[in-house]
Amino acid sequence: TAVAVALVAAAGGGAGALAAALAAPPLLTALLTFDYAGSTPLEGGSHFDSRSWKIELDTERCAGIFRCWEVCPEACFERDDAARKAVLAHDERCVRCGACVVQCPKDALYFIDGEGDRIAPETIRRFKLNLLGRRTVGTPGGEGAEGDRRAPH
Repeated sequence: TAVAVALVAAAGGGAGALAAALAAPPLLTALLTFDYAGSTPLEGGSHFDSRSWKIELDTERCAGIFRCWEVCPEACFERDDAARKAVLAHDERCVRCGACVVQCPKDALYFIDGEGDRIAPETIRRFKLNLLGRRTVGTPGGEGAEGDRRAPH
């Protein structure tokens, strides 16, 4: 491809440059496919449009960590610092990217499909993973990382 040729030329040629160029398309695909905190698409996928999925917030489970507020590309959430709860203030803006569901360490967010069935966070995470191939809340390996369900200090 043109990208591979450009990478080989930029690296000065050679076997190493060729290997890097051949690895670039899959790497680019991986970078664009996985969800990073705060790097979600600004438009929902067309495969979600026909399903009419709706985001729901379980306020009983919400611990006021506000990852949803941090990662939502459409600013659907507001912070209620006094109550230590997120508020789903603008659900009509939701593009169903799933970033909030993936990043919530308390599983307080989920989708409801067109038939009214609950789509569990685990189901969303199976199809919406971060670059490491797992759900990460906080910094990788740090407090709040996968498996650590404590609220950050």
